[in-house]
Amino acid sequence: MPMELLAAADKYQVDCLKNICEETICKSIDLDNVANLLVRSDRYTLKKLNQKCFEFMKKNLRDVMANKTFQSYKKKYPEIFVGALEELLLSADSVNYTIEQVIN
Repeated sequence: MPMELLAAADKYQVDCLKNICEETICKSIDLDNVANLLVRSDRYTLKKLNQKCFEFMKKNLRDVMANKTFQSYKKKYPEIFVGALEELLLSADSVNYTIEQVIN
């Protein structure tokens, strides 16, 4: 429901509703929807949701990278995920991942 409201709020430029939807969606990030939400955060220019997705991915990077939905979205929206994965690599100062683990 919040996604449908978000789309309508964006279309009709109802920013207060858009912000409420973003707050609600940020609380629902999980392994199965983080890729979809990252795409939506880009589509609707939702900075807080984008940041929350990055925080989730950083904490759960191995599981996110192994997730089939994430892999599918990564192939479907490479322009979003290349930048996202690059940012994760740059911010992963205490995590030891190779580029091949992240890209493949």
